[in-house]
Amino acid sequence: MGQPMLPTTSVDVGHLDQAAVQLDDIARFLETYCLNQLYTFSDALGSPTNVHNSGANYQFTKNATYFGGFHSAYNLQERADSAYRSIEDSLKGLIDRLNKAADATRQIAANYRTVEERNKAMGQDIERVLDNYQLSAPGATPLA
Repeated sequence: MGQPMLPTTSVDVGHLDQAAVQLDDIARFLETYCLNQLYTFSDALGSPTNVHNSGANYQFTKNATYFGGFHSAYNLQERADSAYRSIEDSLKGLIDRLNKAADATRQIAANYRTVEERNKAMGQDIERVLDNYQLSAPGATPLA
């Protein structure tokens, strides 16, 4: 038994190009309207937070946190900062993965174009060889 024949496929490389653009747009949207807007939250609340400095130690002062200067407020502030950093890290990771996916999609489209051009050129070479064979071989039967 021979190999099963696979159906021919066709790929619209333009759709791959559009997909890469869409991935870029989503990444840009997340960066502009989500990641960049995170800073407005901490800036609007004032200076007591250490959210932009993950190595900062909390100090017991009157305005130590948004939640006050009592000891439990430091734990509450630390959890709030941790949630902020987690969201920020998640957005950065998502944006990075979207950019990598867009680059990979562009590379797939470029590779597909190269393969298609190579196959087309090879097909033209085969046609040329067959045409030359039919012209040069007296009594040769055409292939059908």
